[in-house]
Amino acid sequence: MTLQKFASVTDIRKDATSVFKTADTGEDVFLLNHNQPKYVLLNFQRYTELIEELEDRADVKVIDEARKAKNPKMAWDKFKKRLSR
Repeated sequence: MTLQKFASVTDIRKDATSVFKTADTGEDVFLLNHNQPKYVLLNFQRYTELIEELEDRADVKVIDEARKAKNPKMAWDKFKKRLSR
């Protein structure tokens, strides 16, 4: 599980380096504007992991839909197109 930290826009103005260093440790940094979450700062590795997980979940969903279909046979081109969404 990833740790989470909060930082305000003021924190970034005062010491952006420490906010970025926190993100480099793997912690997600929630950036607040007027005490409301506005942005999330995460390092590139964490971002890549999240994107890959989303893509994997989408692939599983397409496969599950194909299995549940009345006619489970699907043209390969159609299957590839659905996976690329």
